[in-house]
Amino acid sequence: MKEEITSLKNKMVNPEGFFKDVIKEIRKTTKIENIDFLALDEKTGGFITKYSTNGSKVCITRTELKLLCLNNKEGIIFPETEFNHSDQSIIRWTLFTKTRWKVWFYKICAIMPIYFDDKIICLVLFRDQPNNRWTDRNISHLKKIKVSTEYCLGSIFLYNQALGRVIREFEG
Repeated sequence: MKEEITSLKNKMVNPEGFFKDVIKEIRKTTKIENIDFLALDEKTGGFITKYSTNGSKVCITRTELKLLCLNNKEGIIFPETEFNHSDQSIIRWTLFTKTRWKVWFYKICAIMPIYFDDKIICLVLFRDQPNNRWTDRNISHLKKIKVSTEYCLGSIFLYNQALGRVIREFEG
């Protein structure tokens, strides 16, 4: 029985190879060097780095994510243009300042949220690329990649979820 469980655990898909392929595709036209993939961490409820081209470890909480994304399912988010801080309480203003500092510190110039089943399952952060260097061609290319990435990551997510259920049934 333990051999079967081990065999099933070995069949779980690690998305790191997929992330590398997506980065190659993005770099074909955009010439962006620093890209981070953040995935949902079940323990904290935030997003932590799963793969990075430069070895950085970025973490974004759900509350910070709400400030950054604001129901934008269209495509690319440019944090510097998204910040709007009028009519906010002191607590919200503090969170706003903390989030803005984090964007500046990590040099995040664009965020591409990846959705599955109307929930964000992954964030792709583009760093060290000034906002004025983003062309319409780059943005349209990333929007095309976003659709494929959502489909593939959703498939990987479902596959791993199904295998996890089977493993839990075997174990207990």
